[in-house]
Amino acid sequence: HQRTGWVTSVPVSYVARIFATTTFSDPDAPVLMVLARLLRAGFLHREIREKGGAYGGMAGFDNEAGIFSLLSYRDPNITRTLQVYRQAAEWASQGSFSDQDLKEAILATFAAIDKPLSPGGRGHREFLNQLQGLTPEMRQRMRQGVLAVGRDDLTRVARLHLLERWDEGAVSVISGEEALTLANTELAKPLTIERI
Repeated sequence: HQRTGWVTSVPVSYVARIFATTTFSDPDAPVLMVLARLLRAGFLHREIREKGGAYGGMAGFDNEAGIFSLLSYRDPNITRTLQVYRQAAEWASQGSFSDQDLKEAILATFAAIDKPLSPGGRGHREFLNQLQGLTPEMRQRMRQGVLAVGRDDLTRVARLHLLERWDEGAVSVISGEEALTLANTELAKPLTIERI
């Protein structure tokens, strides 16, 4: 199902919206990496955690699987969070972020790429890179791509990969039955309810 609510005995919700995008070697991949950091720090944290009361709101991009995700956890809201996801995509596509937001998103992306690893961790990462055919040259192109990301790149990619494909994105919510039932009375496209 494209839109599924999973019933379990939890007092809060876990809300995800997922998009199939592109993978490592595509020129949009570094832009999507930065977009995830920008949305997380520049919009989702404020709207989902600070205003919405969830423990966390985040965005992520898996450049190997080609999956872009918008996520919340321990969230008292379902409908509002799904609306915030749309607002976040619109915010990015309109370039409503500051130059400082952009700079911080690029730095955060590099911090994730270059996070310190133990010798064993470095060996494991290199083994996985070789297994997937990710050459040092490909990884350097990715790094250069991240460094080159600009405002126009982010607005274009947010429009192309999120807004223009909004209805193709999958929604999955884990919550209690009462919260899911209430959400289905509020959502234009209701969730198919399944039990875990």
